Amino acid sequence: MALLDQNVRKELQEIFKELDRKVIIKLFMEENCEMCDEARKLYSEITELSEKLSLEIIKPEDRAEAEKYRLLENRPATVILDENGKDFGIRFYGIVAGYEFSSFLETLILVSTGKHQLKENTVEFIKSLPKNVDFKIFVTPSCPYCPAAVYIGHSFAYLSDNKIISNMIEVSEFPEMGSKYNVMGVPRTVINDSEFQEGAAPEEMIIEKIKKAIA
Repeated sequence: MALLDQNVRKELQEIFKELDRKVIIKLFMEENCEMCDEARKLYSEITELSEKLSLEIIKPEDRAEAEKYRLLENRPATVILDENGKDFGIRFYGIVAGYEFSSFLETLILVSTGKHQLKENTVEFIKSLPKNVDFKIFVTPSCPYCPAAVYIGHSFAYLSDNKIISNMIEVSEFPEMGSKYNVMGVPRTVINDSEFQEGAAPEEMIIEKIKKAIA
């Protein structure tokens, strides 16, 4: 049975008309992982809707490929690349369901078109970062505020020339990660495992947290 009904397919086809350059969805699997199979089915249906989208499946035994992208242990893990295979440090851990489906679509458009909504001084800050930064953005599918936090993180990563890795983590799929980082509510953004931001904060607040984390 298809995950996407005909109405959703038609809506996605209209959205994908915005795509400019091709985008590669790279899915890292794990054995006996129900959500991995769900993710593969979802991505297969999505990539059928546009010639600008392609799917690569990475099997569990290909550990070298996972190490290449410096992935966390969680699966399914998704990496978004441009048509040349360029990695921007954008990661999704867990299936992109509920509100996080919109985060996934926004990311595809970002990587395909290069268009973003960040302010000019934010872009200047990102491009002048002296140290690497790691975002762990904890979300749930039922959280309407989470996509805004994910968009900030992924946009920062996209513009950072590989100085930022932005990890969206669906915390209900990975509760052990939630416990480790004391996630009591979402969205919760953890920066370099030292600074924390609750809620969908504006980019200026995230910049201040980055400054503290790399100080």
